Amino acid sequence: TCRTTLGGEEYIGNLSIVHLFGTAQVREPVSDINNLPKIAPYLSTANCIGWNSAARELQAAGVPLAAQILAMGYSEDDSKCRQPRGLPLKSFQDNSTHQMHLYVGCLDKNASAADFPHLCLQDPYGWMNHERCAECCYVANYTYMALHGDQCLCGEEVSNVTALSLSDFACSRKCRGNIAEACGGDAAAIVYQVRSSGSNPLFIPFRASIDSFNEGPYCFYRGNSGQLSATYCNVPF
Repeated sequence: TCRTTLGGEEYIGNLSIVHLFGTAQVREPVSDINNLPKIAPYLSTANCIGWNSAARELQAAGVPLAAQILAMGYSEDDSKCRQPRGLPLKSFQDNSTHQMHLYVGCLDKNASAADFPHLCLQDPYGWMNHERCAECCYVANYTYMALHGDQCLCGEEVSNVTALSLSDFACSRKCRGNIAEACGGDAAAIVYQVRSSGSNPLFIPFRASIDSFNEGPYCFYRGNSGQLSATYCNVPF
C-alpha cells in the first residue's frame, strides 16, 4: 500500500497503531549474568486515538489547526492513520515539543558543568556521536545536550552562553562514532539544543523527524505520561 497517491490524496488503509522506538543502543558492562539490568524494549506500539477527540483537545489549548481536522467530518470513532490533504504532521511544529539540532556554542566544560547535571551516556566503546547523545537527552526530557569527548551530558538551560563561550577550534575533537562530527575538546563541550522549549500541547517523539523530506500518514496517541502525542505510522512506501 502506498502512503499517498501521486495526486496527494491521503492514505486510506486500516492501520490504527503507531510504532514507538526506544533509545538506539544500550551497552552496559555486566558482572553478574544472572542479574541483568532491565531495559525497556526498543520497539513498542500505541493505539491511535480518535481524530475528533485529539482535535478538540488541541482546540481547547488554542491550536488553530484543530478546526481544520474537525471540519473534515471524520466519525467519532475514526482513529485510523491518515495524511489529511493539506495538513501534514509538520503543520503542528509550532504547537509541539519536537526534536531539534540547533548549535548553541563551544563552552568551557568546567564553568558550564552546573548547567548539565545529567550524565546520559558514558561511552567506553567508541560509538559516541551527535545522534546518540541528542536522542538520549531528548528521551530524558532535557532541552540541551553537551558533548565532551566520550561523555554525553544533558541540561535544561544554558545560563550564560556569551561568558562561557570558547572558539570553535577548542571543540574540534572528532567524535569516535562519527569523525565528521565534533565532540568537544580537552576543556570544552560542544552544546546543541535538542528539543523545542516552552510548554506545548502536543509531543512528537524523537524519531519522528518533521522536516519536508519525511511526510506520510500519522495519528494521535497517548504517550507514557498521558500527554497528547503524534507520530508517523509504519506504512510502507
